[in-house]
Amino acid sequence: MILSRKDFLLKGLPSLFGVLLNPSGNVNHDGTEQYALRPPGFRPEEVSACHGCEECVTACPEGVLVKRKMAEGPLFDPVLGSCTFCGRCLDACPNGVFKPAEDCDRPRIGVATADNSICLAQRGGCFTCLERCPEEAISIEPGVGIVVDAGRCTGCGACQCSCPLEPVAVKVLALP
Repeated sequence: MILSRKDFLLKGLPSLFGVLLNPSGNVNHDGTEQYALRPPGFRPEEVSACHGCEECVTACPEGVLVKRKMAEGPLFDPVLGSCTFCGRCLDACPNGVFKPAEDCDRPRIGVATADNSICLAQRGGCFTCLERCPEEAISIEPGVGIVVDAGRCTGCGACQCSCPLEPVAVKVLALP
């Protein structure tokens, strides 16, 4: 895709500044959370026990956990990378805000959703998310684009952080 100088100034710069000011895209203009992606094992009912020590953020080897002023507790930001479900955030928390998944439960953060109106895979041009998905939850349907198997998707963010488009064609959303 080639942008003229005029198009870049009219479309590209506002988009760039939007990403720089709000990299995860999950905060409304008034500072409230649009949706909150939480680390695996995070218990929303225990958010009041979080004292903002940021031990979980520091312990994350992938650097995908963040603390935002407008949100209580840690957030997972798939723009920064993908979660490997290593459990270090859980182990680092001194206040019991995290709970390990039961043996039969697969940890989940959210579920990926596709915007096939902009996805290059619809026309056979990109397969990055398909290649990066560790759960094999993404398939490509010619003429349609990305198809996400919500039952397999853990919301790790590998698809979102690897999408070459801006805005991304696949995004992880919080579970209902």
